[in-house]
Amino acid sequence: MRKRITDAGAELRLLPAYSPDFNPIEMAFSQLKAHLRRAAERTIPAPLGPYRTIP
Repeated sequence: MRKRITDAGAELRLLPAYSPDFNPIEMAFSQLKAHLRRAAERTIPAPLGPYRTIP
């Protein structure tokens, strides 16, 4: 395949391996998911509080 590309006068350029470290949106989604997990930990017990006091 490489020979055909070079014979056609084109240049073959290889891409680096995928890494989420080089993709800024991956970092943003990581922070968003962490924030949502923390928010869920705070909000789930709150609605159950009044029901625990009913005899």
